[in-house]
Amino acid sequence: MKKYNWSYIIVLAIAILWVLPLLWVLFSSLKSEVEVVSWPITWIPQTITFENFFSIFDDSQAPVARWFFNSFLNATLHTILTLVLCSMSAYAFARFEFKFRDQLFYAMLATMMVPGVLNLVPLYAIVNEFNWIDTRWSLIIPGLANVFGIFLLRQFFLGVPKSLEEAACIDGAGHFMIFWKIMLPMVRPGLIILGLFSF
Repeated sequence: MKKYNWSYIIVLAIAILWVLPLLWVLFSSLKSEVEVVSWPITWIPQTITFENFFSIFDDSQAPVARWFFNSFLNATLHTILTLVLCSMSAYAFARFEFKFRDQLFYAMLATMMVPGVLNLVPLYAIVNEFNWIDTRWSLIIPGLANVFGIFLLRQFFLGVPKSLEEAACIDGAGHFMIFWKIMLPMVRPGLIILGLFSF
């Protein structure tokens, strides 16, 4: 058997090992409580029931639907604000000439080497100072202008030809119009990637 075929077999075996627990959870969710704990273990449910799903959403002590909505709302707001702030910062670093631009960018990149766990106590102190404890803002605001997002979008902006901006300037477009109408559509793949990561 050729060498590359063995690599496919190994990858397939690893993929199956990863998928098995997910399949077990899926099949178990469709079983009755008695069947889940029965011995010997059965993979395929003998009788399929959706009672487990209904009981989750009927429990007044655990409003799962509300939790899902809150998580979705927080993640959506965080993603939108992240895209706005990171794209504007990245555009400034990629296209504007200002004093200490490169030094500031490299200093900002250096902060990526600091483990995130070291920021937990200062972050809690800041959130507490703003009285955001037990509010959705403590989940949405921190990490909006993240360094990875700025770096990623800056690389995309640098790949856009300057001639497009120059042509827009000749037509009388300002910086915001160039950013909104020309640059953002050109870096749409980067925005999608950052949006997925942020969400």
